[in-house]
Amino acid sequence: MLKEEKVRRFLGGYGYAHGEPDKDIARLCERMNLYSRKKIPFPHEIGVFLDYPLEDVKAFIRNNGRESLLTGYWKVYHAPERARLIFSAYDKARDSAVNEFLIGKDIKEIAKIGV
Repeated sequence: MLKEEKVRRFLGGYGYAHGEPDKDIARLCERMNLYSRKKIPFPHEIGVFLDYPLEDVKAFIRNNGRESLLTGYWKVYHAPERARLIFSAYDKARDSAVNEFLIGKDIKEIAKIGV
């Protein structure tokens, strides 16, 4: 998603001019640091890094987090039915991971890292 042109243009408005993941993450860290020092408002563009739909991120910023159609893993302003399906998939993945943890698997096994 970060490589999509419309996302690149959006992030460009916040000083992300690289299109390279490492540099974009460095810029996000810089903005989070500025926020923690109360120099800027919270960088809500972080939503696109979390793979939230761009239109929802933009609407959240524009509406100051108000007037969403649905609230779940993020505030939804467009395509609520699609978001419900994604939220359901996330819930199932979470439940599955918790169940695997409860039967004794470690995080690497659950995440299938190095398996």
